[in-house]
Amino acid sequence: MKKTRKYSVLQRFSFFFAGLVIILYSCNKEEKVPPVSVLENELEIKIQSYFGNDFMYLDSTYTTSENYKIRFTDCKFFLANISNGSKGFKNLGFFDAKFSSNIECEGIAADFVDLSALVGVDSLRNHSDPSAFDINDPLNIMNAGEMHWGWNPGYIFVKIEAKLDTINDGIENFDHFVTYHVGKDENIGNIEFTNIPWKKVSEYLSQATLKVDLKAFLTSPQAINLKTEIITHSASGQEALSTKVMQNFVNSLSFLP
Repeated sequence: MKKTRKYSVLQRFSFFFAGLVIILYSCNKEEKVPPVSVLENELEIKIQSYFGNDFMYLDSTYTTSENYKIRFTDCKFFLANISNGSKGFKNLGFFDAKFSSNIECEGIAADFVDLSALVGVDSLRNHSDPSAFDINDPLNIMNAGEMHWGWNPGYIFVKIEAKLDTINDGIENFDHFVTYHVGKDENIGNIEFTNIPWKKVSEYLSQATLKVDLKAFLTSPQAINLKTEIITHSASGQEALSTKVMQNFVNSLSFLP
């Protein structure tokens, strides 16, 4: 006669518990779905320097309205509090002609049809400790470098330097230098743009290009006399040229259609 194996209550419970664990593990393994990444809508302002209708490259030669040959050696500036009314786009953007410069934010074009900004750094941050900003912030002293003068007056808002050949004799001799460093709270600029021409470049990204026209900067709304108006560090006695440089620079900014 075949014997029937008998199990104790404890053994039966152990078998039941082991089977339950296997079933639960299998169900959990089958139901685990990898997380789906959600793409956000993004906007990007590309900043590009020009000389009239031509791209402006540092150390390349261009011709001014006076028929001078000019080579720009530096062009940098800050944009602060970029927004459309109460909708903030970016607290701060920085442009350096040596590199590709973009200002990005999450959002949709319909929320930023218009934009306004300060050309420079707002008063609070302008007089803050430059070493206290986040290491990735353009205002951190490690990033700002020579764009910061010190505790007073703070940051350089717009920096443009160039060398010129002012004698039309067929001999290139770029021995005439101009240096425009504009800062201080009283010299901050304001820009306002309407109907920003956003262009959709992908499903989630729209772009607009901000043009910095250094040919217009030299002439409008007031012509800069490159022979006599050669330097400003926004110091005492340089107020008139500092004002002219900032006004002309503000006028040089526009969005490409």
